[in-house]
Amino acid sequence: MFNYLHNHYQAFLNGFSRFINNIGASVMMIIVIGITLCLPSTGLLLIENAGQISQNIEHEAEISIFLDRSVSKDQIDFIDLSLKKNSLIKKIHFEPKLIAWEKLQSKLDVAVSSSVSNNPLPDAFFISLNTLDEIKIQKLLDSLDGIDGIDSVTVDGNWIKKLRIGLSLIKLSVFFIAALLIIVLLVVIGNTIRLQT
Repeated sequence: MFNYLHNHYQAFLNGFSRFINNIGASVMMIIVIGITLCLPSTGLLLIENAGQISQNIEHEAEISIFLDRSVSKDQIDFIDLSLKKNSLIKKIHFEPKLIAWEKLQSKLDVAVSSSVSNNPLPDAFFISLNTLDEIKIQKLLDSLDGIDGIDSVTVDGNWIKKLRIGLSLIKLSVFFIAALLIIVLLVVIGNTIRLQT
């Protein structure tokens, strides 16, 4: 046991003396090892921070329902009642075409707004859902297609799911690159030790 420890002690002294004698190359090797380990760690830290930010972003699924230009008031009330009965719908906001036209005119300059005599905008419902389940959302869209007076339906808010999928792919890529860097680092250190031996 004493000989075992003595041999390791002698090897440590020998390695330390070579480190001091080749201080430039040794410091360079330490810097390379540090950079190799810091790169994947920094990438993972940035991805985790981006993931935390995406968790805090409002990510409710939203649906815009645009009605026919000739829809009647009774039909609008019927659509509103049908939406309120649906358990998937969290919030409902109805925007008449006159209010939408006024908002649009306030954003446009005078020349553009005055060149359009008739209101081209339809009445619309903007609803927020309490789920992100694609199957449930698709069933809701199918049920909306069967209601008279609805011209088109647009689903918003899918970008947050695409962002999270992209972050997952980037995270997987960072893990793969980190594994490659560690393997290269181990090979370089192993070859260096073999050459020294």
